[in-house]
Amino acid sequence: PAPPDLRSLASDMCRIFEAIELWPGSYPGSLVAAQATLGIATLFLPKDEKHIMWCRQKLAAIESRGYTYPPTFRAKMAELWGLPEILHWWLPDDEGYPAIIRSIRSFIEERTLKSSEQAKTEDVRNMKAIFSKLTLDEGTKDDLKTNNN
Repeated sequence: PAPPDLRSLASDMCRIFEAIELWPGSYPGSLVAAQATLGIATLFLPKDEKHIMWCRQKLAAIESRGYTYPPTFRAKMAELWGLPEILHWWLPDDEGYPAIIRSIRSFIEERTLKSSEQAKTEDVRNMKAIFSKLTLDEGTKDDLKTNNN
């Protein structure tokens, strides 16, 4: 459990976040600008159902407005809350999961997989090039000097 002063500070940060969300005069993009503050605050809030669901709703609201939390953040939150389903989406039954976000995530996952496979292929190709130039002939020192020039 977080120390009481951190829990209190996290609660204050969440109240400010919610005020930004609900205030009619908030600038467009204000929630996305405050996403890091919320991300940190979630680490120190109580781990009960009420607080976790509130956090999940706010994290989903941020992502639905265009910010994408990295998979490592989602994985850490899934571990912290014991909810592996949030690796997929913050809310149950894909509630509030915009089609555009699904499409972007799918594209990123595909690109990541392809680039990983490409890197492996390129590594093998580079290794072949290195070893193709390697010779293991037994020769004299004069032969080596001739080959290097």
